[in-house]
Amino acid sequence: MSAPPDPTDPLDRSVADPRLSVASLPLVGRRPLADHEASRLVWAAGRGWLGWAAFLAIGAVVHAIQSPPDDPNPLVSSALMLAVAVGLLSPMWRSARRLRGAWVYCFEGLVPTGDGECRGRHRAEALLDGRVILVDGEPSRSLAPDAQLSRHLTLRFGPQVRREPPWWPEDSAADGSGLWCLGMPRVATRPLSAAERDHLAQRLAGHRARFWTYLLLPPAYTTVALALAMRQGEPWAVGAALAGVVAWVVGWVAALEHRRWAAALRPAWSGGTLSAFAQRNPEGPHLSLQVLDGGLIWAVDGYLARDRELVGVAAVAPTPASAEMAAQFMEPTTLDNGRTMRLNRRALTPEELIELRGMARPLRWYGGGVVTALMAVQSIRTMWLGVTGQPSYLLASLLFSWLALRLSRVLAQQLVLYRVHRADMASGFVVQLDPSESPDQAQAAGVPPGTRFIEVLPHTNRVWTLDAQPAPWRAHRSARW
Repeated sequence: MSAPPDPTDPLDRSVADPRLSVASLPLVGRRPLADHEASRLVWAAGRGWLGWAAFLAIGAVVHAIQSPPDDPNPLVSSALMLAVAVGLLSPMWRSARRLRGAWVYCFEGLVPTGDGECRGRHRAEALLDGRVILVDGEPSRSLAPDAQLSRHLTLRFGPQVRREPPWWPEDSAADGSGLWCLGMPRVATRPLSAAERDHLAQRLAGHRARFWTYLLLPPAYTTVALALAMRQGEPWAVGAALAGVVAWVVGWVAALEHRRWAAALRPAWSGGTLSAFAQRNPEGPHLSLQVLDGGLIWAVDGYLARDRELVGVAAVAPTPASAEMAAQFMEPTTLDNGRTMRLNRRALTPEELIELRGMARPLRWYGGGVVTALMAVQSIRTMWLGVTGQPSYLLASLLFSWLALRLSRVLAQQLVLYRVHRADMASGFVVQLDPSESPDQAQAAGVPPGTRFIEVLPHTNRVWTLDAQPAPWRAHRSARW
C-alpha cells in the first residue's frame, strides 16, 4: 500500500510522472501559483509595452485638451490613440486571466554528468504553457515558453482533459503485423464507435467547408476590389485592392492547411479503425499511442489529444530469432584504431533487405537535382538580363544563386549518404556489439542504459536493433533516408 499524503507537503504528488522532465528532472508534483509570482509574471508580460501605452495615453489626453471645441476630428484621433494604448496593455490582462487559479508544476531530481556522477539535487518549476519560472528557487532569467513541454503538460493537465482506460490488455505483445509508430509496435485494433465516427464526420465537414470558404471568398473579394480600383481610381479603392491580394494569399495558405487536415481525416473516417501502439516501460507507466487510419493521433497514454497531430506508421521487418543466439558468440576483434571489442556479424533476412531497400528513395534526389539545375539556370538568366541593361534583375540573380548553392550543398550531402546506404544494402549484414564496452559512444547514439547488445549497419553506423528489437528510428517515417 502507498503511504498516505503528507498534509504539510505543499505539493500535489498525485500528478508525478517520471516520463515528463525538464533538463533530466522528472515531474514530482504541482502546487498553486502564489500571488506574488502571478504579479511578477503579469508585470513581465506587459513591461515591454507599458511605456508606449503611457506615451499614447498622455498624447491622446494632451491632443484632446488642445483641440478646438468645434472640431471633432482631434477627438476622434485621441480616441483611436487611447484604443491603441489599451490594446498594448491587453497582454497583461490576458496573462492575469490565464494565471487565475493556475498550477506550478515542479520538476526535481539529481542531474547526472557524463562520468556517471551527479551534480546534486536541482529543482525547476514551470507553468502549463511551458514557461520555467523558478530554477532552484530563483526567478528564471528567460520566460520563453517551451513548446514541447507545454504540449505534454496540456495533454495531461489542460482544461477539459479526460483520460480513458486502455481497451487492450496491458501485457499485450506485438500483434505480428510488423507495424510500428514512434518506436512502438502495434498491439491491438478495434473499430470506431458510432459516436467517434460522427465526431470525425463533423470535423471532416468543418475542414471541407473552411477549405472552400478560404479558396473562393478571397478571390471574389479581390476581383470586386480590382474592378472598383480600375473604374474609380480612388486611393481607398486601390488600398482595398491591395488588401484583397494579401487576403488572397493568406486565404489560400489557410485553404491548403484545411485541405491537408481533410485529407488526413478522410481515411480515418472511411477506414473506421483505431490502432493501439504500446511499449512496456520498466521505469514507470507503460507508453501507449492510439492512431487512426491515415496517421492521425487519437490519444496519447490514454489522454485524448486535443490538438490533432499526424505521425507516420511504418512496416518494420521482424528481427529473426537467430539474432539473440548469434549475439552470444561475439569474439574479441581488433579495430583499425587499435582498440579491441567483442564483435560478431549477422546476415540480414530477405524481409530486412526489402525494408532497407525501400528506405532509399532516389526519386527525391533526382527531383532535388532538377530543382537545383533550374535555380542555377534562372540565376544565370537573370544575371545576363541585369548586365545587359536591366539592373533590377541583379538582385533576383543573387537570390537564385543563393538558392542554387544551398540546394546543391544539401543535395551533395544526401547523395553521399545515399551511396553509403547503398553500400549497406550491398554488404547484406549487420555488426553485433556490446554497448557497455563503449558507454560514451552508446549514449551519443541514444542507446538506453542496460541494453545487452545492439546491431549496427556497417557503413552508415546507424543502430539497426536494440536487444533484438527494431531501433526506434526505423518506425519514424520522417527519419528514413
